[in-house]
Amino acid sequence: MTAPIIGIIASSMVIASLELLFHFEQKRGERFGRPLREALDRVVYGWSLALGKILRHVGSGFFKVSLHKFFHKLLMGILYFLKRVEGKVERTIRSNYQEAKKTNKQRKGKSMLDHVTEHKELVALSESEKRRHKESVLSGK
Repeated sequence: MTAPIIGIIASSMVIASLELLFHFEQKRGERFGRPLREALDRVVYGWSLALGKILRHVGSGFFKVSLHKFFHKLLMGILYFLKRVEGKVERTIRSNYQEAKKTNKQRKGKSMLDHVTEHKELVALSESEKRRHKESVLSGK
């Protein structure tokens, strides 16, 4: 038999036994095993008083604070996870941007500034031409 079936059978037997006990007690007009049951009643009552005192001190605030702490830890974990993901995404974006710039430059070839620099080098005066030009400017001719 499986555990749930055994549990149902045991529960049914306990309920039936208690029902018979209460029925016989009602017929007799007194409790069965009165001294033992009164001692057990006192023990259970003492436990319930102690538990009541503990719960009064702990109160519902304890559970509220515990719940807040749990959610705080959960949210901190989520935040930590999101920060790590954000860092990885930013690194990927940066490397992708650099790669796109490099690819775009390779695709385009030279930029306008590269063309200007190249033209400047092509039309630059030689040292002797620079000297002659300087002398002519200084002499006023």
